[in-house]
Amino acid sequence: MTLSGGIAIVNPKFPIKKGAEESADAEKAAKGYNKNEKNAICFLGCTMGWDKEYLVIQRIKNDIVDLLKNQILPKSFISKLNSHFSITHLEGDENNNLKIPPRLHWMMAYDFGRMVARTKDGAVINLIEQCKKDVFSNSIKGKKIDTYHALQMWHIAARWAELEYRTINLNAKL
Repeated sequence: MTLSGGIAIVNPKFPIKKGAEESADAEKAAKGYNKNEKNAICFLGCTMGWDKEYLVIQRIKNDIVDLLKNQILPKSFISKLNSHFSITHLEGDENNNLKIPPRLHWMMAYDFGRMVARTKDGAVINLIEQCKKDVFSNSIKGKKIDTYHALQMWHIAARWAELEYRTINLNAKL
């Protein structure tokens, strides 16, 4: 048995019909995952297999959320990561190849190096260093992921962490 699904996150004022179409497109992408093996979810524009990418992205997201909740990870980590992802170019092939400009490596090293220098917390330093190592080697903790570039996976995890963290803060204020 397999389970595939798609999630579209839209603004409350977004037309319901258009939101349903986006959700249907996401579900279709999940069902077409990995040569129609299915058993995937399409979330935040990324189709993830439950057994492979989803677990990795969820673990990274949980690490980011934990550090944000403890107020030791600067929120700028997410914006810097998203900024670095935005200068990449997705090639339009079925393997989701990511074209990394050469300047990305030194820009990430510089930005995250400064972030590490401003903190004394070991968990934050480890997270930032792991992010750099993963992106530079295009692997997650030394394991090669053949469906996405490590930067894409960190980017999706950061976006997901940001959504979860905002929800936590919103609920705390109520």
